[in-house]
Amino acid sequence: MRFLQAAAMVIALAATSGVTNAQTQEGVSKTTAEPIKTLFIGNSYTYYNRMPTIVAALAEASIRPTRPIQVRDATLGGATLERLWSFRQTRVVLADQKWDYVVLQEQSERPLDDPNRMLSAGIDFRDAILKAGAKVVLFATWARKGKPETQQALDRAYATLATKLDGAAIAPVGLAWSIARRIDPQIALYASDGSHPSATGSYIAACVIFLTLQHDSDECSPLDGLGIRPESASLATSAAREAIATFSSSVVK
Repeated sequence: MRFLQAAAMVIALAATSGVTNAQTQEGVSKTTAEPIKTLFIGNSYTYYNRMPTIVAALAEASIRPTRPIQVRDATLGGATLERLWSFRQTRVVLADQKWDYVVLQEQSERPLDDPNRMLSAGIDFRDAILKAGAKVVLFATWARKGKPETQQALDRAYATLATKLDGAAIAPVGLAWSIARRIDPQIALYASDGSHPSATGSYIAACVIFLTLQHDSDECSPLDGLGIRPESASLATSAAREAIATFSSSVVK
């Protein structure tokens, strides 16, 4: 896969402008609770289509009263977790405030090519994340378009890492993509390179992560700014729910 080669670390507070819910209406109650402070650490699979802001937008658009999600990301194109850990700026932003969750995304093929180095980097991050008072969420990615047979191995690598990290939560995005393709074989989840996510692919990723963070939520709302209509949101929600249930009951065990 040809990753975007970023010149410098991207560390930015994400805003939610441009991804709004057509169904959000005046009078829908919103919680005044403290936001769920969430830091995303990863590469272009995370920052494509501003995926962390979609997670925040889903919380804002939720018809059910729910806690807002405040997002920030530390990302670098093509980077492994090992490389991200080596950047002092990553550790600085991690220690910058008290986080509720830190979402870790490994480079797409590192779980297949060198799972031991993935594990070592994950342990380094775990210790710093626990020190910051946060919980670890693993963003389990998708197989490349031309290699769908690798999805199970990717899922098992993330499941193994979760076990080594004392039961970190897993957002099974790759599995949700597989389920979405089963539901709608024509769904376009990949960008033209067959690796990075389309807007729909990023929406499903955000939906899985949103439902992982918001345990009292059970659906992802349409977002006009991304062109996500009710039927697409319904498909994404179904895929995300099934993936989370399947992963927790079978893959992790």
